[in-house]
Amino acid sequence: MIKTRLLYLALSLLAASSLKARTILLPPNHDCDTILMLNGNVRIARIEKMTATEVTYRLCDQHQSKQLLRLPMSDVAEIRWHQPAAGKRRAYQAWVHLYDADYPMTGFFLTTTDTSVWLSHSENPLAMDKAWEIPVGRIRKIKISRVGRLGEKVLTGAAIGMGIGTLAGYASGDDPPGFLSFTKEEKSVMGLIFMGLGGAIIGLFVGLKKNIVILDGQQEKYRQARPLLTRFTLTRK
Repeated sequence: MIKTRLLYLALSLLAASSLKARTILLPPNHDCDTILMLNGNVRIARIEKMTATEVTYRLCDQHQSKQLLRLPMSDVAEIRWHQPAAGKRRAYQAWVHLYDADYPMTGFFLTTTDTSVWLSHSENPLAMDKAWEIPVGRIRKIKISRVGRLGEKVLTGAAIGMGIGTLAGYASGDDPPGFLSFTKEEKSVMGLIFMGLGGAIIGLFVGLKKNIVILDGQQEKYRQARPLLTRFTLTRK
């Protein structure tokens, strides 16, 4: 019973850590971006976290400071993202749910304009001949997920689970002699299999999680969400 509880606790900790990671839309960014505010102020900052309502950042001219600053998205006019090298640019897939369609329009998230978003059939940001425009007024919500995220999370969850299962099996030691007794080596193999499977399942659910931006066809909601949406586009102007 105690060993079962230990395995359950390990899986719970794995799930908790994975779910916690889902609340962060952006990983720590080590490059400086430019935040343009509606009042005309400009902040050169390192974006740490971002949601549809708030951006959390550190000022780039205060390298030793650990202070996190927060800014409501309603005060942000534009964020000019540091443009990574072409080989390091990550592609995101978008599911655009419309008021006048039963199924979402899906494609690579190409770019945004003042009144619309663009999707593409190609990961090449210059392939405008394979792109199409969607006016904001038609859009209920947009779901976004990084290409390759699902497989990455499944593999990560499986690896963590296998590591925990192996260590837990060895740490529990050999069972006393009996009908259902196992050596620590046998338990480590069983832990590797079952905890690895559990971790992969958790990774699957985390990988299926998408970033969701609600627009309701409203231009003002789109204006506030556009800096966040631009972070996921293939062209970041």
